[in-house]
Amino acid sequence: TSVERLLKTDHETDVTTTLNVYSQNTTMNLENMMQSVSEAEIKNLARMIFEAESVLVAGYKASSALAVYLGYLLKKIKEGVSIDTAYAWDNLDYIAVHGRSILLFVIAFPRYPLRAIEIIEYAKQYESKVICLSDSLKSPIINLADHYVVIDMEGFSFVDPFSHIITFLGALVHEIAYIDKNATAKRLSIIEDGVRRRQDFFSEEKEELTDYD
Repeated sequence: TSVERLLKTDHETDVTTTLNVYSQNTTMNLENMMQSVSEAEIKNLARMIFEAESVLVAGYKASSALAVYLGYLLKKIKEGVSIDTAYAWDNLDYIAVHGRSILLFVIAFPRYPLRAIEIIEYAKQYESKVICLSDSLKSPIINLADHYVVIDMEGFSFVDPFSHIITFLGALVHEIAYIDKNATAKRLSIIEDGVRRRQDFFSEEKEELTDYD
């Protein structure tokens, strides 16, 4: 549990700072990931996601942050992307109606939320294809998957070390985007035009106009 991991962690270390310890832990996880995940795996996953009619990215508890990150980026480059972090009825209904056309991408790391297992089992009833991302072949979601990626996660304390997982997801989205670079560029241009029209982000030019008025 989080309490057990907290109590086992020695806050006093031989290195300069806590940030140093976490940085070293991140580096170790990145190096381990580079040894365990091949370029062929990334390209294969990218192609499956690219070709899917619709994609539902699911993650619960701490893994919900990863699901939101992946889903947010996928929405920028692909139609038909949804995110589920609450086992929401509308996503479950969507699975029931469009099961065969859905690619379900489930992310779950220890302690493996039951919701992750439940949504896979539910989607399987409607013949959805399932990709799972987890930390071990012993993970309860791996045996339920049609395709999976295993990335080990060694933590320093009760805080889940997700830096290397974020790196993997970023690389995956990058690979998907370049399968059809021109289509991606066109979609991003449309999105950026909307952003400019809405003035979503701060700019000094906008601030000066406001002051002038």
